[in-house]
Amino acid sequence: MTHVGRLIEDELHRQGLSVTWFAEQLCCARTNVYKIFRKSSIDTELLLRISDILQYDFFQCYSAVFKEQKGNDVVCGINIISFSFIILVLLPICRFLF
Repeated sequence: MTHVGRLIEDELHRQGLSVTWFAEQLCCARTNVYKIFRKSSIDTELLLRISDILQYDFFQCYSAVFKEQKGNDVVCGINIISFSFIILVLLPICRFLF
């Protein structure tokens, strides 16, 4: 799974930005920035703020992992084969019963 804290830290350093600058942008102490770096998961609102500050879409990392794990046959968390089974088999049966 993606360790988002490491991704944020790597991107910050790749851009040549300091932890002090980043803390100022987030309106928090440097110690909190280091806590973010240690997090393997993060609140989506905070990740959105960080993405905006660093001008980097960290959500794409999750999308890539999701696509690798699930492939292209997933619609809203439901496998297309399962979805097709529900539509083609179960719905007609339910209509017949009721």
